[in-house]
Amino acid sequence: MDPIPAVERDIGFDLARRSALVAPVVLLAAYLWRGVDGLAGAAVALALVACNFLAGALSLAWAAKRGPVVLGAVAVGGFLVRMLVVVGVIVLVEPYVDLACLAIVLLVTHVGLLIWESRSMSISLAAPGLRPALPVSHREEQH
Repeated sequence: MDPIPAVERDIGFDLARRSALVAPVVLLAAYLWRGVDGLAGAAVALALVACNFLAGALSLAWAAKRGPVVLGAVAVGGFLVRMLVVVGVIVLVEPYVDLACLAIVLLVTHVGLLIWESRSMSISLAAPGLRPALPVSHREEQH
């Protein structure tokens, strides 16, 4: 019997990897737009986004092994806890960062990364999660 793939974990780590890829551009843009405080706000926002995706993915991967009731409870409860953490961090850093920059980067990167990730997903029971990479021979035929 094949082991069950860790779909949630793979997607969460892929989202965190993608956030690291966009971070230099986002941080530079925030610095040019709002200075050092904007840079700090964008850095906090990017860290919150990556941690939010990772925490959600790891908690759902853990809960998926324990059944649908636990999965549902962790999905809803975990979301609420993660949003409280996000609000708590924002309240803590608010005096030290540009709040507008933090809010914009937080919103845009959450939505943008999810859209970017959706293009890499396989919505198939045969290969759930990330779309399998095409063999080299298939990639050459498509071009």
